[in-house]
Amino acid sequence: NWNRLLALAQRHGLGPLVYAHLSQVCGASVPDEPLAFLRDYSQRNSAFVVLLTGELVRLLKILEANGITAIPYKGPAIALKLYGSVARRQFGDLDILVRRDDVWEAGRLIEAEGYEPVFALPRTMRPRLLSHSYVRTFHREKSRTPLELHWDIAERYWAIRFDADAMWRRLESMELPGATAFVPCAEDLLLMLCVHGVRHGSDKLEGIASIAELLRTPALDWTRIWRQSGEMHCRRILEFSLLLAHGLFDVPLPPQAGGAIGSEALVANAR
Repeated sequence: NWNRLLALAQRHGLGPLVYAHLSQVCGASVPDEPLAFLRDYSQRNSAFVVLLTGELVRLLKILEANGITAIPYKGPAIALKLYGSVARRQFGDLDILVRRDDVWEAGRLIEAEGYEPVFALPRTMRPRLLSHSYVRTFHREKSRTPLELHWDIAERYWAIRFDADAMWRRLESMELPGATAFVPCAEDLLLMLCVHGVRHGSDKLEGIASIAELLRTPALDWTRIWRQSGEMHCRRILEFSLLLAHGLFDVPLPPQAGGAIGSEALVANAR
């Protein structure tokens, strides 16, 4: 049922990957109409994400010129790290992670570039926002592109103890088109993606596919991942995400995940 496949590919953010794999593996066996749809869809996505990546690089350079180190969070950074191309992922917004102390100055610089905060915030509410939330959202009328300025990975009520300082010390360099950026190491990124996915109900296959692809990274330090997930109070989130990646994408589970397989509750939720 090609109509259903195309609808699901769009719904789950997998249109570019579906086209890439089908065209490479069995393009001659795909009917002309759905293959043409996927090709056009992938080309439009490619043009759009290249445009977004250029805007992201521009903002990162502005922040850096003003003494603020910023991380491209999700978006093109994940696409390059996991798939080698920004065009292999669908994303419609920009995500930037900064240190907590840099949030307001970074926001001021972003506003100077034509972005407006979605919610106006009195100065007296700033400490409360930093304590209870994790992101400020901006938009720009000209491009209609949302921009999220992060300083944490989840709201306070998730009770996740994210050690941002340690994450900053372990950053790795990555070449984006037109700039060298710094991104979380594979172990930190794995936990961040697991938390992000569960926060959104793990409702898209693309998020689980990203986790599965990251799990294939050679020489992941599972001892540190397991210890860190305990320190962050997100061990169950990690185990749940591993079960989904294993069940849907056949990624081998690390030895430490034996407890997840034996948990009837986790396995039932994953199913």
